[in-house]
Amino acid sequence: MQSKAKSNSVCTAVYARGENTLTVKVLGAGSAVCRLNDVSIENRFEAMVRGMSQRLTNMAALGRDKATGKSATPAEKFARVKLAVDHYNTGSKVWRVAGEDGFDTGLVIQAMIRADVASDAEKANEIATKLATKRGIDRVEALRQWALVGSVAEKMVEIETERAMVQAKKANLDAQSLLDEIDESSDDGDDDQDGDDQDDGAPDDLSETDAPK
Repeated sequence: MQSKAKSNSVCTAVYARGENTLTVKVLGAGSAVCRLNDVSIENRFEAMVRGMSQRLTNMAALGRDKATGKSATPAEKFARVKLAVDHYNTGSKVWRVAGEDGFDTGLVIQAMIRADVASDAEKANEIATKLATKRGIDRVEALRQWALVGSVAEKMVEIETERAMVQAKKANLDAQSLLDEIDESSDDGDDDQDGDDQDDGAPDDLSETDAPK
């Protein structure tokens, strides 16, 4: 595991799996190496509890809906926490929780409510959990199954369309203005025929993930 320092990071930590060490660097000051094999069992346990507490509470830190600007509801926050708790309770060796891959579980839950499958988010989560238990899958995979149900899929499209329309109204653009802009750009760029083949000079991101796998 290796942390990737941001441009404004003052303190970063880098884990060396082979040596089982954690090197903490303070920009402009120095670094200190914590040899995890030398840490007492008591402090390892304390670190585990503190780290897992932070991990689980962070799951509830959901941002505002990009389309509506509304904050996440308590039920939606709880759903994320419960997702992580259920994942780790299985004994999985995978740190990353299913659903962090971009699959919008919240959208499925909203669609289940609109499709009258569930009365509210709590009930939708309960239904998903029961299906997961019945089929021996995780909760997110159960929601993926619900997303394939015709009535739910229809409501998902409806919700996504509403979100897109909200964004469109905020942008306040029209097709002709964009077409005119393209025409102007084409006129200005006629002399540069090979521009698309040039390297933009941006380095590839080769950093590892912050979380152990």
